Amino acid sequence: MALFNIPFAEPEESRALQDVAYVAFGNQKPLLLTLMKPRDKERTIMESIEKAKVRLAHWISHNDHHEEEYEAFAQQLESAGQGAAAGHVREMIEYTRQGTDCLRKSLDAINNG
Repeated sequence: MALFNIPFAEPEESRALQDVAYVAFGNQKPLLLTLMKPRDKERTIMESIEKAKVRLAHWISHNDHHEEEYEAFAQQLESAGQGAAAGHVREMIEYTRQGTDCLRKSLDAINNG
């Protein structure tokens, strides 16, 4: 699918323009495009950034919770005499921490960017 950047007219000119445009590609059904004014585009970008912050914070919390569960599971495995299996789970915990650190860096970059 192709994405086209269609600039919107200045406010004086925009009164004559419609908010949507239909574009047909060959024999396909028309594609509905929503035209956005620059300030709407900025608001949409800001909303996307706020959503990204929420998603990143959720994933960080989610991973932290899983990390706790994984450690408890590794301890159970160890208690059951499955030290090698527990070691592999703990190795996975380290990878999870590394991934979570990347998410934290991403969130910090947004907040301090």
